Amino acid sequence: RPERQQMFREQLADLIELDHEGKLDAFSVEGSYAGAIGLPQFMPGSLAKYAADGDDDGKIDLETSIPDAMASIARFLRLHGWIPGVPVFAPVRLPPDPSGLVHGGLIPDLSWHSLQAAGAQLLPNARSGDAWQDYPMGVIDLPDEPRGLNEYRSATPNFFAITHYNRSYFYAASVTDLAHELADRIGYGDPNRIVDQPNTPVDK
Repeated sequence: RPERQQMFREQLADLIELDHEGKLDAFSVEGSYAGAIGLPQFMPGSLAKYAADGDDDGKIDLETSIPDAMASIARFLRLHGWIPGVPVFAPVRLPPDPSGLVHGGLIPDLSWHSLQAAGAQLLPNARSGDAWQDYPMGVIDLPDEPRGLNEYRSATPNFFAITHYNRSYFYAASVTDLAHELADRIGYGDPNRIVDQPNTPVDK
């Protein structure tokens, strides 16, 4: 498609510029079939904008340096709206059928007050504080087609920051759920954990 052709021309230009600046060797660097490079799987354009030196050794190595990869991903998320201390999913019990609250897209456009007006309630004993109430939110749907169900969650700007990394709602939700599980297992004390997961399976 023409728009895809233009995108890859721009990525090729970014790769050539990175090579010219000595930040990588365009003749030897390896990536995915689509051009994603290194541990974070950054496209050349993202590498040029967001790559960071996480171990302070004076160079950025996204192929083998975990500190560099983690710092680069963190920089990407912060610059796409990640808010420290705010959970990815708000501790909210949505109304019985929240499908009308789903607007799609990658930008949250609801307020906590509008969700309350639609019947959403704060979950009791939530551990995530109330800072998220000051930020826009969105209701997302995760269809379970084989069972004919939809799972709905109340998402904060941090969820939508992850969708800039990968546009799939399923990807962002899976990353968050995996992070919760890992944090619990290592005793990290996950600041995004809520006591009662606000998932609402609803028949289609």
